[in-house]
Amino acid sequence: MSSPTPRIKGVEFFGEWKPDKKLNHLPRHKNPGLEIVLLTKGELWWEVEGKDTKLGADTLFYTLPWQEHGGVEELQPSSEILYVCISLAKKYQHPATRFGFHPSFGFSTAEERALSSLLARNARPAIPANPDAAWLFTSFFQIARTESPFAASLARDTLKLLITNLAMAVASNNEARPKADEAERRVRRFVAQLAARSSEAWTLESMSQDCRLGRTQFAQLLKKHTGDSPITYLNRLRIAEAKKLILTTDRSITEIAHHVGFNSSQYFATVFKEFTDTDARTFRTTRGATP
Repeated sequence: MSSPTPRIKGVEFFGEWKPDKKLNHLPRHKNPGLEIVLLTKGELWWEVEGKDTKLGADTLFYTLPWQEHGGVEELQPSSEILYVCISLAKKYQHPATRFGFHPSFGFSTAEERALSSLLARNARPAIPANPDAAWLFTSFFQIARTESPFAASLARDTLKLLITNLAMAVASNNEARPKADEAERRVRRFVAQLAARSSEAWTLESMSQDCRLGRTQFAQLLKKHTGDSPITYLNRLRIAEAKKLILTTDRSITEIAHHVGFNSSQYFATVFKEFTDTDARTFRTTRGATP
């Protein structure tokens, strides 16, 4: 996840991560301040201080500077996120029940005490993003990238509102998402089962029919849940299985391609390179597999 050079006082860094066919590298790390992440599409398996947390679409997630975090598996599937790291009053190396914010935010001592206590004591840092929080987050990105002498001040004020909104959500114990409607439940069940059935001759039409949904609605819900279009997600599963077989068996590449669900070895070669940046034979050789 690359970040632009910070140019706003009180902000350590900010950036975005768009869906990609290649898996994203999320090693364990700590940040210099309060990091807030908005996951808009897909899902992530995140680990904070040794505890696993599953993040779904429309989720706000935050970590404090003493909390080591990263992907449960360092290579994570396609998702769409926005993130910002907010400066604190000093570098906090060890857990603190109270902390201060950068003075440019202008929080009073009482406000800092209330905000920091809520955020530091909260055991569940993944919170459903309410419409105001999502709007503030995306507004910050729009303002921060505006060439205006007022942009930095307005962006910082927007973050101040976002911090307050986040703390209010924590205070109200708003951890539970609204129940998914029946269409979403069908898509989630389908996604959970697809890995075991990825070699079947799926099309967009047959996948949507399996969920008893129209193609457009199915595609929208699956992308919200996984970050991928239906065909891209299907190919992601097939390539993952192909990689395992390439490295653990002596079956031919063509045989593996057909086994995982590709009717054409040429199409398999194209898709494999899109996901791995190499061809299947080179992948087998460089990984030390059976020739």
